[in-house]
Amino acid sequence: MEFFRKMWRFLDRWNTITGYLIGGIWLLFNGHFYNNGITDIRYVYFFNISGILMLVIVALKILEKVMKKKKENT
Repeated sequence: MEFFRKMWRFLDRWNTITGYLIGGIWLLFNGHFYNNGITDIRYVYFFNISGILMLVIVALKILEKVMKKKKENT
């Protein structure tokens, strides 16, 4: 459990969040690009699922920051 807490704290840095955002968009773009039938469909699923997971992590971290700020203001 401590490992996950440390990993979450590491992801809390904004440069990592920006990297995940860019990585997620890039993976989604690649998934769309490879969907022309050039490659195996498994790669398309990999790119799309990985990209969506990265963007979900970014959304969760931003939501966490917003909730912290609201909590401090009240």
